[in-house]
Amino acid sequence: MRILVPVDGTEQSRHMLRFLAGRETMLGSHPDITLANVQYSVPEAVIRLLDLQSVKAACEAEGRQVFDKLRDEISQLRADVKETVLYGDAGEAIAAEADRIDADLIMMGTRGLNAPMVYLLGSVSNSVLSKTQRPLLLVRPETPVTGGDAMRVGIAVDGSEHGLAAVAVTLSNAELFGKNASFRILNAQPDYRDVMSQSAYMLDTIGPLLTQDEFREEAEKAYKDAVDPALELFKTARLPATGVELFGDAGEAISEYARENLDILVMGSHGRGNFTAAVMGSTAMKIAATSTVPILVVRK
Repeated sequence: MRILVPVDGTEQSRHMLRFLAGRETMLGSHPDITLANVQYSVPEAVIRLLDLQSVKAACEAEGRQVFDKLRDEISQLRADVKETVLYGDAGEAIAAEADRIDADLIMMGTRGLNAPMVYLLGSVSNSVLSKTQRPLLLVRPETPVTGGDAMRVGIAVDGSEHGLAAVAVTLSNAELFGKNASFRILNAQPDYRDVMSQSAYMLDTIGPLLTQDEFREEAEKAYKDAVDPALELFKTARLPATGVELFGDAGEAISEYARENLDILVMGSHGRGNFTAAVMGSTAMKIAATSTVPILVVRK
């Protein structure tokens, strides 16, 4: 597996490397890790035009100092580790490097902020997410740095193609999660009481639109429509998976379940726009803002 890890020498970078070192399964038998540090925002073309080689050399030296600060953490990685200094806009440079090395995975940290959610990932992570189609693993500061070899994997689906894309990437990289990994297909349906409470003003005039039994029947159908195609893909791949039906606000319900029951959560992204909320969607943003487990974002 080829993994690209952008680093900047901060504690967040140290945490990511410790997390990676503690996941033997994620590294695989022949891991290939590229650590990248991005220097200055002046485009490479401008540097060549102005012949500012002394500036480039100084930035190269700065980048190497970043790797030196992380030397203890780097030494813990049981892998072929390459170090490269990139130049220009961080998001574009990282996305381009991922393409150049044909990365199977990009791994980045999140700020761990809850609000405003649009800033949760930080400008660099957000930019990378909007510029690459490669899977992006987001690691929160609260994520434990060590873990077992058999991961509990949750895949959030909502009946859209984005959820099925997340399933497909999970199946094609099943070895990433360990030989004895367990897979759970998650879908959240509205809670009847919440819906009725929000519609109380309508009930006084026209009465309930659905009885509780009718609502439950509709919710069960929506759950099966979302989960059954994903389970069928796992069946075809001869991997066991179970469906998990949750109730309430999708972002809150999935995040709460993940905190207590999962080691990693896989989500699809519709991939529109340059802002995180537009790229990930409001539900995915809420999950990213409140979940402490790593999140693997799959672009469609």
